Amino acid sequence: MFSMDETNSTVGWVAAGPFRAYARYLLATSNLPWRALAVAAGVPARVLESLLFGRAGKPRCRIPAGCGSALLNVTPDFLEAMRREPVQAQAATLAVRMLNAHGWLPGRIATACGLRPDEIEAALTGRLRFTTRWAEVQLLAAAQAVQTRADRAAVQRAAA
Repeated sequence: MFSMDETNSTVGWVAAGPFRAYARYLLATSNLPWRALAVAAGVPARVLESLLFGRAGKPRCRIPAGCGSALLNVTPDFLEAMRREPVQAQAATLAVRMLNAHGWLPGRIATACGLRPDEIEAALTGRLRFTTRWAEVQLLAAAQAVQTRADRAAVQRAAA
């Protein structure tokens, strides 16, 4: 593995290549969607998206040092442990309700997030008290994606 010292982090930016490779490794070993990895790592989705897919067809050359550090703090073992880590369900419940308010039916939410339909129904009815960190991350990532699309659509409508 590499350290932040090897990336010249004192200037606030680090070379993207090693972090791109590490992010791809984490995605391959965890089977998480990239947006869920962003949530788990605490990295803005736009940063991880441009790291993985580039911007305007060009690979990103650098990323903020803090984002690189946050990615390095995530390990395959950490991601695997999220499957068993219980958390209170408030954030997951809010995410489910937001997705539902944007027209997502419970079955679609469950399928998109790899969860059981009864978990989604329990969240919608307020009966879900605990879930796993894995489920929470999946739901938050989906909710953020939907909100981002809704925000972009609103900006486009306002500009028209």
